[in-house]
Amino acid sequence: RIFQPEEVPIPGFLFDHPDVRKELAHYYSSVRRADDCVGEIDAQRVDFIKMDIEGAETNALLGAKQTIMSFKPKLAISLYHSIEDFQTIPKFLHDLNLGYRFYLGHHTIYQNETVLFARVD
Repeated sequence: RIFQPEEVPIPGFLFDHPDVRKELAHYYSSVRRADDCVGEIDAQRVDFIKMDIEGAETNALLGAKQTIMSFKPKLAISLYHSIEDFQTIPKFLHDLNLGYRFYLGHHTIYQNETVLFARVD
């Protein structure tokens, strides 16, 4: 969807100015569902999806649901942005009934940056 500057919400910490609205409209318009992108290019395969998107992982997974169901890619999904993600993201993937197996790992020096790895055997 393409957002027009006059229809975007202005967060309270930003100055309501036409240039700010134009920039926000561009930002809002640039976010796209993975399923839409994969469909547009008629992808024949998707092997791997990695997400570390600052707490937007659950919404992004919802936007990639058809891609995940069709291609069963390996996944590396960051869980550490929200404690609820430790339960909701594995449950969402499990409930797709695709046979994903789950593994947790840390690949930085920070032990709190937990990543969920998932693969279908």
